[in-house]
Amino acid sequence: MTYVTVDISLDCIDDDDLIDEIEHRGYRVVEDDDYTPGDLIPEEVDFILATFSTYAPGTMGYHIYEKLRKR
Repeated sequence: MTYVTVDISLDCIDDDDLIDEIEHRGYRVVEDDDYTPGDLIPEEVDFILATFSTYAPGTMGYHIYEKLRKR
């Protein structure tokens, strides 16, 4: 197996071009202090509830489950 080390400098890339490329690939680019997650859609809530419902009381997973279930 061959490994290659690559050094990439982002100083030569314009920020706006980089943002455009990242957003074109389906990602969202925001300033650190401007980020607020959007509301969850029902399918996301159902998935999270199903995933965390088996966690034991007192664990972080159970805390998340209870917090979301009570919404």
